[in-house]
Amino acid sequence: MASELAPRPWSLAPGCARAHWRNCWTPSGDQIGRLAVDQALRVRGVPDVYATGDIARAYADDDRLALMSCQHALTMGRFAGYNTARDLLGLPLRAYRQPRYVTCLDLGSWGAVFTTGWDRQVEMTRGEAKQLKRQINCQRIYPPTGDRAAILAAAALDAGSGDKSLQDEIRTYFGE
Repeated sequence: MASELAPRPWSLAPGCARAHWRNCWTPSGDQIGRLAVDQALRVRGVPDVYATGDIARAYADDDRLALMSCQHALTMGRFAGYNTARDLLGLPLRAYRQPRYVTCLDLGSWGAVFTTGWDRQVEMTRGEAKQLKRQINCQRIYPPTGDRAAILAAAALDAGSGDKSLQDEIRTYFGE
């Protein structure tokens, strides 16, 4: 029941204030102040704290560190929130993985460029890419508000995978 939940794990996503937060714990960070995290985004040496975004030194895949960018921060936030909730419920955690990498760079009056992959293959340019960049900046990076189902759907890690959703896990836990 809800009264049985211990307020242990919590998530940390301070954005560019990472250097200040880094000094709050013993674990050392890298040369730019990011905290080392495990695959579930728990701060190494502080297992009840999850870090995400600019403060987390996390691997996006087997070889590459996640960049300090919204492309990685949004997905990392989903994983950290998901794992924090699952930790509270005593459920297995999921490893953060984000092998797909894209960029969309606004280039002023010329337009924009949209690339995919770590080698940045150009997929779209000029006006078409500029329209996508506006959509990203004005819509895609903002979570839905008001509608519980839309909020939980936006937080899903594996939409359409057939895996039991976190919402289902919570309902089961509380006997709903």
